[in-house]
Amino acid sequence: MTDRPDVAGRPAPPAEAEGAGGELALARERAAHLGQVLKAIRSVNHLMAQEDDPQRLIEGACATLTRTMGYHSAWIALLDDSARLATATASSGIGGGFEVLRERLEGGAFPSCARLALEGDEVVVVGDPSTHCADCPLSPEYGNRAAFCRRLAFDGKDFGLLAVSVPSSLASDEEARAWFDGLAGDLGFALNRIEETRRKRELEGVSASLFENNHAIMLLLDPADGTIVDANPAAERFYGWDRGELRGMEVSRINTLSPEEIHREMQAAREAQRNHFLFRHRRADGSVRDVEVYSGTIRSRERDLLYSIIHDITGRRQAEEALRESERYLRTILRTTADGFWVIDGQGLVIDVNEAYCAMSGYGREEILGMSIGDLDADETPSETRARIQRIEAEGSELFEARHRRKDGSVFSVEVSATYLGEGGGRFVCFCR
Repeated sequence: MTDRPDVAGRPAPPAEAEGAGGELALARERAAHLGQVLKAIRSVNHLMAQEDDPQRLIEGACATLTRTMGYHSAWIALLDDSARLATATASSGIGGGFEVLRERLEGGAFPSCARLALEGDEVVVVGDPSTHCADCPLSPEYGNRAAFCRRLAFDGKDFGLLAVSVPSSLASDEEARAWFDGLAGDLGFALNRIEETRRKRELEGVSASLFENNHAIMLLLDPADGTIVDANPAAERFYGWDRGELRGMEVSRINTLSPEEIHREMQAAREAQRNHFLFRHRRADGSVRDVEVYSGTIRSRERDLLYSIIHDITGRRQAEEALRESERYLRTILRTTADGFWVIDGQGLVIDVNEAYCAMSGYGREEILGMSIGDLDADETPSETRARIQRIEAEGSELFEARHRRKDGSVFSVEVSATYLGEGGGRFVCFCR
């Protein structure tokens, strides 16, 4: 009696299995095969735990799966992000037909079992590949064996395909399919782990390069105890301590705040309440510099660290203080001079005035602020004022005589020196006597 394929393409049990002796022989064959499969799966799991290269992983997996005779043959194809083209392949226990299949996989021409595997989420069983997978160049090599095919996926992403050949008698065996399904799941997990590890290393490489080669001063701090975990070369140059000395140093040695204040500020950065700080930092030579610090939390080796980028703003602070001192000096001069002084904006309104002009005009400072030129000049028409403004803007300054109106309505003569400044939307600085 010949084997009769069922509707799923799986051959019916051979005639010898119809008797008790045949059943015992099949049971022994099944137990022996599953034992070899289990041994192969354990070896592959050991390989997956150690291997971090996808090509070596699939090559080792195929070799291991066939070495123990758990499977007669095996092939794996890794796919691109679209899951339409093979990017890498491996096989074992297969003849020259795999080269043809590999070229087809790389060109996106998948055999029917592979297409079905990618469309579903279960093991595809081909009971008689020579009949039911005739488009596959490997079908002549299967002989009287069946085939299992399964996509390798993890968390919704397809990484590849795994196909093996098994005795026809195990084509319908649920345990054999379950073990194969679990093997495919483990391989999918391993490929995802390798990809995640590679991405992490790439990011770590970029981060390390940015840290090491950046001209900005950078420190890694442990917020738990306030110690410096690492410092980049720019920090060595700025602080004057070498890297070995900075590592493990308490940040209170460089920050002039008290330990309690430092702890509060680090907690604020750690909890993302603030990321911008102004500190004074002490250097190895005892000098103290004003610094601007930007801090954020990063995860490194299962702990949270503070990543701080530090800018020396001592020069800026000194320049700001010098400007404030200059402004105080000029304000003192303007306040004490006998000459009247006022500033008019681009709209012709008074935005600043000194006490001398207030005394001349009889107005208080708050009364004059916001007045227009026309409120003060007793003779000039609006068109004349516009023409004068245009001349001063074009020439930069002008000296002229005018008559101004006091608060009580009386008029007094003044000599006005007006200078145009283009900053801040344009303004006119005027002195009069």
